[in-house]
Amino acid sequence: MNIPSIWLWTYQIPNDHVTDLVVQAREIGYRHIDTAQIYENESGIGKAVAQKVLPRDQYRLTTKVRINQYTKQNCLASIEQSLKNLQTDYIDLVLLHRPNTRVGHHEALDALLQCKQEGKIREIGVSNFPILQLQDAITHTNNKIFTNQIEMHPLFDPVNIRTFCQENNILISAYSPFAHGRIFDNVTLQQIAEKHNATIAQVALA
Repeated sequence: MNIPSIWLWTYQIPNDHVTDLVVQAREIGYRHIDTAQIYENESGIGKAVAQKVLPRDQYRLTTKVRINQYTKQNCLASIEQSLKNLQTDYIDLVLLHRPNTRVGHHEALDALLQCKQEGKIREIGVSNFPILQLQDAITHTNNKIFTNQIEMHPLFDPVNIRTFCQENNILISAYSPFAHGRIFDNVTLQQIAEKHNATIAQVALA
């Protein structure tokens, strides 16, 4: 499955505002919308999906399972709810939001694999997983982990995780590319942007 390199991260966007934002994002070229159960805005995104501005196979949807839903039955139920919220027959990518050291993640991974086999999910992955838990997830799923979504930007480069993912053919999905706005005050990035006649945002994304 191909994943667009630039995606709309809907963290902290209220449910009653996200519908119009997603519609506008698709109009200007976004083809990957990222949400999570804990963001509580899936149903707003689903309203945009229901408008059918684009054929469903021309864009990607990602969501993430809440950390308190990692038993198999809870995870299966939460995915069914996400499908209903997003008003779609399948979700392109479903991730475990972060490691749960209390209950582990094997049952949740089993639930994701079952949903993938049933055609409800196209690919599975994880988010915020360090190397130890990521290796365990790879082993448990027999190399079925598609991506690890992690914070990564010019002010924070988790080299060890990035290298591990590259060595194991796992796509890195980098969130917070602008470091929550801190990149715009960085002198070095300002100098690089001026040198290349670019914006600081373009430098950070590159």
